[in-house]
Amino acid sequence: MSVRNSLSTQKVKVAKFQFCHDLECAFSSDIHLLVETCETELAPENAVAISYTWGEFFREKRAVGHTKSNDPVLFELGSEWVLQDLIVKLACLTMEHQACWMDQLCIPQEEEMIRLTLASIPTIYRTLPVVALMPGRPCKCLHRELDKLERATPVGNPVQAMQADRALRSCYNSYGINSWFSRIWTRQELMYSSTIRVVWTSDDEPPCVPVRLPGDEGVEAVIRQRNDEADEREMEAAFPHLCPYLQQLFRKSRFETDSYRNAFARWHQAAGSFFNAARLSIGDYTGYGDSSGIGEGHQVLNSLRFLAGIPMRKMDRQLTELERFLSEMGSLSASLRSATHARDYVASVWIDCPGYVLPVKYKAMQLGDLLEDAINQLEQNRGVSPITTVPSGLFEATRATGLWRPSRYLNSTAVTSCYEIYGPLVHPFSAVPLRRAESISFSARLPTPISNRAQPFSEICIGRKTADVFAFTRGVFEQCPSQTFDKYLHARLNRMADEDVDERHMFEGMIIECVLAKRPLSPYKTRSWAPWYPELDMASHVSGMVATLMGFNYEICQKQRMVLVVAVGAPTAIGFMNSRFWKWKNDHPECSGRVHTISLGNKDSHASSPGDVLYEVVQGSNKSGKSTFKVVGVWCPIRRDAVERLLTKSEFSGVESHTLEIV
Repeated sequence: MSVRNSLSTQKVKVAKFQFCHDLECAFSSDIHLLVETCETELAPENAVAISYTWGEFFREKRAVGHTKSNDPVLFELGSEWVLQDLIVKLACLTMEHQACWMDQLCIPQEEEMIRLTLASIPTIYRTLPVVALMPGRPCKCLHRELDKLERATPVGNPVQAMQADRALRSCYNSYGINSWFSRIWTRQELMYSSTIRVVWTSDDEPPCVPVRLPGDEGVEAVIRQRNDEADEREMEAAFPHLCPYLQQLFRKSRFETDSYRNAFARWHQAAGSFFNAARLSIGDYTGYGDSSGIGEGHQVLNSLRFLAGIPMRKMDRQLTELERFLSEMGSLSASLRSATHARDYVASVWIDCPGYVLPVKYKAMQLGDLLEDAINQLEQNRGVSPITTVPSGLFEATRATGLWRPSRYLNSTAVTSCYEIYGPLVHPFSAVPLRRAESISFSARLPTPISNRAQPFSEICIGRKTADVFAFTRGVFEQCPSQTFDKYLHARLNRMADEDVDERHMFEGMIIECVLAKRPLSPYKTRSWAPWYPELDMASHVSGMVATLMGFNYEICQKQRMVLVVAVGAPTAIGFMNSRFWKWKNDHPECSGRVHTISLGNKDSHASSPGDVLYEVVQGSNKSGKSTFKVVGVWCPIRRDAVERLLTKSEFSGVESHTLEIV
């Protein structure tokens, strides 16, 4: 194992990297390492934990050196890593910290040992100093803009922060773009650490590569003017000083696409996505998770400090282990980070959950089953369950209808990012206590169920002008919590970059601008769908927008034949109902008294309590005649101030409020 317990201390396996000084070494005449592994006490003064990505492009086994017995030491690395630079930095880190902890050398490769060692990773990154090792290095633009921000008044000035962001986006080498902010394991290693700093592998500062050069003959202009018969080598020769990651991205994109213009689009998108991800990650780490106003200014400032190599300290929020886990898992609901193996979306996150044990055969389990096992362990060990917008009752389950049961939909879903797994978690990422196995309580409801005044969205759209559909959709998005909208925004902007732009994207883009226009210091303005704009069939597209707003894939709704319904009034609401309930409700109007809209919070709960999400439930009874409730639908999260005044104590004839139970 890489970490083991003794009577008094924990031991950790570490690696020591030293330059090989044997002039007659048969391994190589080039600079290389002599590598030694050993066990040492897990203590901050004994080693450094290295957080890095194996590589995004053309990964292969590459030799960095050899052991004392002349066995080669191989790392699986992508082509964006310059091997000689990496070798030098590993030796320097060893001299500075005595030894290094790196997964490829310090995690044993036996199946059972891997499973047991993964559980020790949070402890390793919380105990040792942590270095984020990144390939390449940013150009001088980064330090220039950071110096401006450090002198800004007040600190974290959002206007000057946005000016710095725009300036940095005009140079391709300004950020030192790489994949560190796009992978799930590095995100977890960041959040496990108490302090962290960046170490770049290159000591040479690259030249600036402007997006647009004087005379409007910059990168964009050059690439767009090229024809598909142009020589690729000539194209690459025009940009010899790009950071290694962008060079490899262009090669890969050019190989996968049929035009230079499409290759450039991917290339350009990476530049924007990198810093957006950096801003959000370091914002969460330093306690500035709010992406508006002064919070956004501090996100930009701290991200530049981080990339400049300044050590960053994690904000201590004084949370319990369980509260910290739920909060950090919840922040993944807006994350587009990815994993090489689907199981890593669960393993990397849940190993930090108190009491969690990775199943023995976890590699053979499907993603939905693995995640559901983790949720079941949380429920059994702690008696709580995460609040979600996809309770199993939405999938016509007959038990645990108010709980998250991802095996009902996730096993058949292609997953490419954390958002597609953790998107259904509801801010502020708390958990609801279980009454008993697979049942929860509620104590607040609306006087009249929302579904009583709801209609299928597809029917409402019939004969309606696009301007009317736009106005309603804008209202729905404007009343949802800011955290819910931000999650939607990150997910959609990333996907829209890979889609062909048409009038539907114009519709969606205008909705986004209208919501952002209401925020402080916003450059956007509220807009309407003008009469001269085209008439569109928006039913299915708006359905997809609402599914994304609620944190899940619209394909899931289609497979399960969920019904998107709309209710105009107080509050205006839109949500998904399971198709069996909707048919039953229409066929049996005399049973409408059994239907209720409930909140998992209560009328007097404070702002950080659950309650933004409302469930539609049907009242029934169990074998002993006690009233029970089953979830049959969920409404898109609504700002608490828009619904709180309507919540009442849930009183039902012959039923005590403390016994109201969702089964």
